[in-house]
Amino acid sequence: MKGNSVLFVDDDKEILNSLKRGLIDEDYTSFFAMSAEEALAIMEENEISVIVTDMRMPGMDGLQLLKIIKEKYPKTVKIVLSGYTQLPQILAAINQVDIFKFITKPWKLEEEFKVIIRQAIEYYNLEREKEMLKEALEKRNILYQNILKLTNEKLKQNKMDLESIREISKFVFAILKQKSGLVGNSDILDAIQVIEDLYLEYLKTLPTSIVDFEPKKLEADLKNWLHNRKLNDWINIKVSDDSSARPRGNYILIFYIVSSLVKYLLQYVKETVLDLSINLEHGILIIIISVNKEGHNLKTDYRSALTESEFLSFLNAVCQTIDCSMSIQNLNESFFIELKYRFNNYEKGHIDG
Repeated sequence: MKGNSVLFVDDDKEILNSLKRGLIDEDYTSFFAMSAEEALAIMEENEISVIVTDMRMPGMDGLQLLKIIKEKYPKTVKIVLSGYTQLPQILAAINQVDIFKFITKPWKLEEEFKVIIRQAIEYYNLEREKEMLKEALEKRNILYQNILKLTNEKLKQNKMDLESIREISKFVFAILKQKSGLVGNSDILDAIQVIEDLYLEYLKTLPTSIVDFEPKKLEADLKNWLHNRKLNDWINIKVSDDSSARPRGNYILIFYIVSSLVKYLLQYVKETVLDLSINLEHGILIIIISVNKEGHNLKTDYRSALTESEFLSFLNAVCQTIDCSMSIQNLNESFFIELKYRFNNYEKGHIDG
């Protein structure tokens, strides 16, 4: 209440002097006026929280004063100070100018008068706080709307930029293939085609995002992807039984890398079923794709084609962008590609206990 001010208005000097003596120890600042005109002059110079006014005064009466205050200072709390003989004026004031309370003469200073003034100040402060919170909320909403607008504009621009990159990339690869065709180097032409296909598919994954997912989701999405390409008969997928583990990572790129490897490997095996295992061990997603030579018909050049290809070099570069390692094991009877993707955090239901 130390920051609040209360204005007392009464044409009776004895009443004002009595209030000055009785309220001297109150925390709020008190102003005193003997007329409505003097009260309005004080209101012009000071922020008044509560006004307490008599109704019957010479010149401008209390009702006229309160009407002006309601119009010019609507937040000021209004209290009427009057006798029972002024009941019609009190009722008119209550109906016309939103009176907080009225105090009848004579009053009990401690039990009534001071209590009502403190209640009025508390009401004023609460209303002021509500107004400040409302204004702060409105400003915050405007700020959030502006941030959202800028974010949407940036996302829209990013999308347009990615589309532009795709179109320009197609143009660049077309020139490269044209130049390679002119010199008659089919190996270079094939390599360019491989990188073009991979690169354009990679651009489709952008922008990526970090999400929670289960290994079972990767299995389901791979099976659906294989089914749509009529390749589901040529690969066995096995997932670890820990279905409660929920790693958090760049799922879009993981799926892109794995599906690209499967698609490419199937070009170098004939009537051979690939094995793909998905395991989650201590925050590391381990994916192994294997080709077993024994008892199957594999193209004779598959090992050199796989280990020396631009294809794997490109995918390895993509792996490194998400803290994923790719290793190739070329054994006598088998060929393995192992992916290890380390998550920043993961639970058994994010953090391994």
